[in-house]
Amino acid sequence: DYPGWEFKKNSPLREAISNAFEKLYCKKTKTIIIHAGLECGLFSGKIENLDCVSTGPTAYDIHTPDERLSISSAIRVYKLLCRVLSDLKEKNYEQDKA
Repeated sequence: DYPGWEFKKNSPLREAISNAFEKLYCKKTKTIIIHAGLECGLFSGKIENLDCVSTGPTAYDIHTPDERLSISSAIRVYKLLCRVLSDLKEKNYEQDKA
């Protein structure tokens, strides 16, 4: 039982991910809202004002014996997360200096 979580129109985390994705892959992200059970609903239900997003590699036949993952998309997501963390660290560093 995973509860849902509300879409936040103003999401600094989603913006950071979108900016990093565009820098890395020269493409805009697509934000979609789906009905699915994800851990974000659990966390946001316990941590007030949590800004959370869900992203990940391409997976096929999920929750079946044929479940598999695209290795190339997993590598892209890994590089994206490294870039997001680096960008957020740099942004905090710049804010601390101000």
